[in-house]
Amino acid sequence: MDDPDGSARKSLLSAIFEASPDIITVSSVEDGVFLEVNPAFVEQTGYSREEVLGRSSLSLGIWEDPGERDGFTELLRRGVPVRGFEARLRIKSGEVRVYQLSASRVEAGGGPALVMICRDITRASEAAERERKSAFLLERAEEMAKIGSWEFDYATKVVTGSEGAARIYGVPREHLTVEDIETVPLPEYRPLLDKARDDHILRGVPYDVAFKIRRRSDGEILDLCSRASWDPAKKRLFGIIRDVTEEKRAESGLRKAIEERDLLIQELFHRINNTLQVVLSLLMLEADRDEDRRIDDLVSRMRRRVTAIASVHGSLYSARDVSRISLGDFLSRFLDRQAALSRREGGMEPSLDAEGVDLNIEAAVPCGILLAELVDNALTHGRIPGRPGRVAVSARRLGDGKVELTVADEGPGLPVDPDRIPREWLGLRLVKLLAEGQLRGTVEFRSGPGFACVVRFDDDRPGGGG
Repeated sequence: MDDPDGSARKSLLSAIFEASPDIITVSSVEDGVFLEVNPAFVEQTGYSREEVLGRSSLSLGIWEDPGERDGFTELLRRGVPVRGFEARLRIKSGEVRVYQLSASRVEAGGGPALVMICRDITRASEAAERERKSAFLLERAEEMAKIGSWEFDYATKVVTGSEGAARIYGVPREHLTVEDIETVPLPEYRPLLDKARDDHILRGVPYDVAFKIRRRSDGEILDLCSRASWDPAKKRLFGIIRDVTEEKRAESGLRKAIEERDLLIQELFHRINNTLQVVLSLLMLEADRDEDRRIDDLVSRMRRRVTAIASVHGSLYSARDVSRISLGDFLSRFLDRQAALSRREGGMEPSLDAEGVDLNIEAAVPCGILLAELVDNALTHGRIPGRPGRVAVSARRLGDGKVELTVADEGPGLPVDPDRIPREWLGLRLVKLLAEGQLRGTVEFRSGPGFACVVRFDDDRPGGGG
């Protein structure tokens, strides 16, 4: 008896078998030997039909992981169809690819057989793995940086938050709703947050807010910073939050440490000044006991030297960087005091040009004493009787990084060779010792007309000024 429907069905199944882009195999249930494979099997595995028929997947070494094969076989033994079983299979070249297996038993003419469809999902699996890895890395990055992200869709009223946002708020990720999030900030910050949101959406004002929350999971108070960006086309507000609690604590501790440092510097400054004033007072007492003019000169010079040291400490106290001082600030303080003293003694008015030059603190004290000696020399010897005098002080940073100091007056100059300073000229000898010894620099005396001293030194060289 003819069976036209059965013949048509066989033709249809044969066409599907031949045309399928997925691998289709028919194998014996008893020994797993391949009974038939479709063209897709040949194309994707690299095996010819003749190479596999009569052989099993086990003998061909197709299964990469024996455990996966055992799991697949166990499912088949239960007698239920297998759908979407993921396994790694090795093709002829040795490359391992990921397949999704579906199998079912059928009755063939020679007995029970197994029909299996294998879909190559290697690319999809790799993409999924990359996505999982990216999500893992993002979550770890958020955890380490203590940040989280969120998005509010105004069209659907749905809030989407990252694991980092859920962790910071202390709210399970599935509970990141508008109602939950709005109750986490401390109540006094709610008006601030609402206004910042409305100003950003309605008027384009940047959303950058600092506020405090009470974390739901443990009740801890945290400091947060939040930034957001509005997408008017999609009506979505995307933002990030960052836990800055530890930064705030560190900032508070640093501020306290700076305040303590300032108090300590102030105390040291006052003590040093008090000590210097005691020294000056003792010298003045000694001067009062003796009418010798030389004693008065000595006290006057010592006063200038001590004033120079006090000016260094005054500049240091007012500086932000305690390792360097502004030379212009120091010289201005020092020369203001010398000018007042000079006016009382009928002396000269000094001028200053030292803008933008700073000085290593190790070089500041010897430099101050050196300048005191040079200014004192100008005040004492740099005037021509009958006309006002002038002493010019300048400082600049040279191209090689060295500092150049110049003190010049309009007096008669040196009566001797500048290179041969007499022993009794203690001030200029002290300048030379300080410049070459303490500052490890060079000193140049210029004479006629007037007198000038030029000192050059490297204040940043190791040991410089020590």
